[in-house]
Amino acid sequence: MRPVNRFFPVFLLIHLFFITTFLAGCQGDAGKITAHYDKAMICIEQSKKQEAIIELNNLIQIDPECAEARYQLGLLYLEQGNPRKAFGELQRASSLDPENIDAKVKTAQLYLLNRQKEEARKNIEEVLAREPENIDGLALKANLELVENNAAGARKDIDKAIALAPENDRLHSTQPYIQG
Repeated sequence: MRPVNRFFPVFLLIHLFFITTFLAGCQGDAGKITAHYDKAMICIEQSKKQEAIIELNNLIQIDPECAEARYQLGLLYLEQGNPRKAFGELQRASSLDPENIDAKVKTAQLYLLNRQKEEARKNIEEVLAREPENIDGLALKANLELVENNAAGARKDIDKAIALAPENDRLHSTQPYIQG
């Protein structure tokens, strides 16, 4: 059994403080929603991913419009290697909560992996319109430009990302693939 992280009590306090913000978009029976969400977050902290998935699905049964639950569920499905389920949840989360930039980035990544370049571009452009210096958005756009054989566009985007985060090795690994 894994010992409880010494920061776990702090995590719970912070979590309780922010729970109303995270669930602001959720409708329905607030007590049940909060209970399922809290239990899911504790399960995630304790690496009980399958139990967290069950709790989040229970929450979504009560309130299908809860963007945060769908986002967390999408992340769990990604961790489990289930991109199809992850895509559905992350796409829904980003449509329910346009402020969730990470959900939009992950949705764009999955579109690009499925060679749905126009949908990927649309999501990436939405991310960069909101956050022009979003490192993940810029790196993803560089990869999209590479897929579309636009070396100049890829170079511009990856150079901008590297200028913003020169310590990020992942960004440097894209450079060798850019010709020109």
